[in-house]
Amino acid sequence: MKLLFTHPKSLEIDAWDRDKIERILYSLSLSKSPRKAEICPVNRMEEADLVIILESCLEKPQDYERLLLNEDIVRLKPSCVYTINYEDCPLGILPGIYSGLTSKNFNQDCHLSWPQVELPNDYIDYYLNNSLSTRNPNIIISNQKFLFSFRGACSDSVRRYIFSTYFNRSQVYKVVEVDKWYNHSKQEKLDYVQDILNSKFVLCPRGFGSYTHRIMETIALSRVPVIIANEWIPFSIPEQDYYIRVDESNIPNIENILNEYEPCYESMVLCVKEIYKKYFSYPEKYLVAISKIIDLHLKRKKKQLAGIF
Repeated sequence: MKLLFTHPKSLEIDAWDRDKIERILYSLSLSKSPRKAEICPVNRMEEADLVIILESCLEKPQDYERLLLNEDIVRLKPSCVYTINYEDCPLGILPGIYSGLTSKNFNQDCHLSWPQVELPNDYIDYYLNNSLSTRNPNIIISNQKFLFSFRGACSDSVRRYIFSTYFNRSQVYKVVEVDKWYNHSKQEKLDYVQDILNSKFVLCPRGFGSYTHRIMETIALSRVPVIIANEWIPFSIPEQDYYIRVDESNIPNIENILNEYEPCYESMVLCVKEIYKKYFSYPEKYLVAISKIIDLHLKRKKKQLAGIF
């Protein structure tokens, strides 16, 4: 299948977004999966069987929906245009992959739930890609792990509830409030990684959106994410044993809930490791995501031919 990767022409994008296509193509070039043979990247709309628009996470204008739907590529190939979208609160205009769509906006006939596969904290990739002898000595892994931890900013009332409930020091858990988002220092990034590694379960409460990068970062580091976001959609994979869900109203009972899960911790970690290896590890992670989009496209095409929608 001939694929064209592009950006919305109606928006300005930053350097990180601009280079994303190059990163995707490089990742695909390293893939050893048999599905790689299905994909042939092209540069022209006229050649493409499928178009994947990489929607930016940057702030959108109020008339973004109109601008996007009026783009030439969307108007000329409406049934072949998909998206990879990592916004906190997306509109879900195009079919494709979303990390932040809420349950009320999610349509399983045209949407897939998928994490942001490029992790903001570069020390996570560094930790994963280096041997024990060369890993950063400032990351100290303890044999005696916290039952759970959370280190993050107070960007939502759910997080405020966590901080107010678990503000006391404890040998059972570690909860730390920080006042930064994407401007963390080197040491703060290292502390974040160390807290996850020294915990069995990691709280992943909603922030500005229902999805948080912390879910994928926790999975990458082989710990069990505890999702505290009532409108979060589980990733579009068959496995379900890699996370725990706690209702936002049940935050005061987290310690008791996780004590009940603790005997299952080792088996859950095995599942987490398998999930990461199968779907989200480098270099196959983009091929897996794009294969999901191709499968969705073929499924929708089959339904359209059958007159289902």
